[in-house]
Amino acid sequence: MSQPKNLYFLKLQDFHLPLAELESLSFFGFEISPEQRFVLSDQGVDISDSAFFDWGGKILIKADSYEQYLEALGEAKINVCDARIETPSAGNHPKVKKDVLFEVLEHIEGSFDLSQPNERYAICRDHHSWYFVKIFSEKSNRMFEHSKKPATFSSALNATSARVAVNILKNAGSDFLDCGCGSGSITLEACHSGLNVFAIDRSAHAVSMTETNLKHFNYTAELYNKELKDWNKKHDSAVIDFPYGFSCARDEEEELQSLSLLFPLVYQSVFFSSTDLCPQMEAIGYQIIKHKVMKYPNVTRHIIHAVAGRK
Repeated sequence: MSQPKNLYFLKLQDFHLPLAELESLSFFGFEISPEQRFVLSDQGVDISDSAFFDWGGKILIKADSYEQYLEALGEAKINVCDARIETPSAGNHPKVKKDVLFEVLEHIEGSFDLSQPNERYAICRDHHSWYFVKIFSEKSNRMFEHSKKPATFSSALNATSARVAVNILKNAGSDFLDCGCGSGSITLEACHSGLNVFAIDRSAHAVSMTETNLKHFNYTAELYNKELKDWNKKHDSAVIDFPYGFSCARDEEEELQSLSLLFPLVYQSVFFSSTDLCPQMEAIGYQIIKHKVMKYPNVTRHIIHAVAGRK
């Protein structure tokens, strides 16, 4: 059996695990386990738009013991240029101690720059092996910039959830609908991903906030002050973040109506809701791909990824 070529490192708080599982599934085709923070894969995945994966890198050295690891490093004659070498650890993975870093540096030639490196490498360790990795893809800070958008309100979907929803749907096609855009959390992430974005909301104030945020980040999208019942354009994918009853009242009848109205218009969709809508969705004709539950201190959110009616 061939060894995986690449290693990916992710950072997350435990309560974000359901979202990280969905993102891992969209990137690699499988879910991470609860304590897993290193993902091994033959796929060369660009994780710059990830919510949780901090970086991905090519495995240069893999060894089953530390002694074999140092020996392999010496034989490889690795030469670096203005490099930073990191020692990431998280979850239940063993930590790499500082003395290991110093010993590894003795086996590497070249120059180092901790503050502005031209190259990044990592010493990684799981319960079975040691790895020396050259990082080829790292997470962009854009999602965190979006979280500081100038126009927002208290119940706006957070940037992390919006980013994961967009990542789940990116392979569905380029034509994207943010249905009930609010202040534009989802719209911003979809624009950053290069999708052709349409955003609608029945509130003129919400559309105005989204427009303000788009201008702030120099994005463009088609904005409409419309209700879903008045919308008939078809899309590859869509997201709806249903109200959960804090700053805006939840309307179960309206949720069901929205599910029915959206069904013939899109191929795939992601819904955020305060209750499990899967039975109602299946009755309409949706095929549920994944259903996850996020539990916050004061609210529970269901994330449902489904195939809808557009072929």
